[in-house]
Amino acid sequence: MLIYNYPNGHEIFVERVSILRTYSGCLEGTPETNSPYIREGLAKQIARLMPPGEPLLILDEQRVILPDWLWAARFFSRRGVQHNDPDYNSELYVSWFTEKIGKNLTAELRRVLKQINWESSAGDYDICDF
Repeated sequence: MLIYNYPNGHEIFVERVSILRTYSGCLEGTPETNSPYIREGLAKQIARLMPPGEPLLILDEQRVILPDWLWAARFFSRRGVQHNDPDYNSELYVSWFTEKIGKNLTAELRRVLKQINWESSAGDYDICDF
């Protein structure tokens, strides 16, 4: 599904979105004590949810208590950022936190993409590599 058009011509599509409770799986401790562990393990958690999970951009305000919801999404463009060859696309996995989940998920995905410099964050992949 087409989500966003960057001024440089990259059309960004979303392939997959996961939304989880930030502190789900925390059996003991407080949000204050668990937040550092959640941040530390975020890259591995995203890789389990959406292999390979990289390149990964984590948008985090570095608050002591994390917001209630953890989001992860895989975005892609049918154009590379480092290659002009038509066999290359670009992709980016993004993770962020929100206090609530709104009714319009597309608006949330667009809000996040507006914060990202696609050219410097995304990575290329050859669509012929299976």
